[in-house]
Amino acid sequence: MRAAVKARLDEFTSTAQRRGVASVETRMLEDDARFALLLESRYADLVVVSREAEPITVPGMPVQARALPEYISLHGARPVLVVPPGWHEQALYGTVVVGWDGSMQALRAISAALPLLQVADAVKLVLINPEAIADMHGEEPSADMALHLARHGVKVEVVLEQARGAAGDALMSVARRHGAGLLVAGAFGHSR
Repeated sequence: MRAAVKARLDEFTSTAQRRGVASVETRMLEDDARFALLLESRYADLVVVSREAEPITVPGMPVQARALPEYISLHGARPVLVVPPGWHEQALYGTVVVGWDGSMQALRAISAALPLLQVADAVKLVLINPEAIADMHGEEPSADMALHLARHGVKVEVVLEQARGAAGDALMSVARRHGAGLLVAGAFGHSR
């Protein structure tokens, strides 16, 4: 089992170095994936995890922890990048959809994603049902955040969206409509 894990870590290191990543460190931890990743994430800028639909089979190892991205997002202190099933190294930063509702969670997500937003071809700053959260932003919905992003060199456009369902579903719809390679949003709003 350790040899199989070491081979995957070596593969990761090799790929990262080929892509010009300046600093790469790997660690093999013999603990529950959720707790080990939470501990190690304290010392990283970004946590990258895959969704459950892509189980990684390693002989002698149990299938990955259930709901790992959600667990790390809700219990960790670092931003989480969730890689969807079937992703094959497409560009993340062509068009980016950013969910904005004035919350601390959304603000933290935007701040963490700023380096990616700065290199994106286009950023759609999306506010779902702006009249429902009028007290969370200034006089003109999303205008202040759009100005903030523009000051940082982000090519931003405000999109006001009306939706009957959940905000997350509406954001996914906007992302699909614009062919976004990345969706940036806070991990939770009112309750976990």
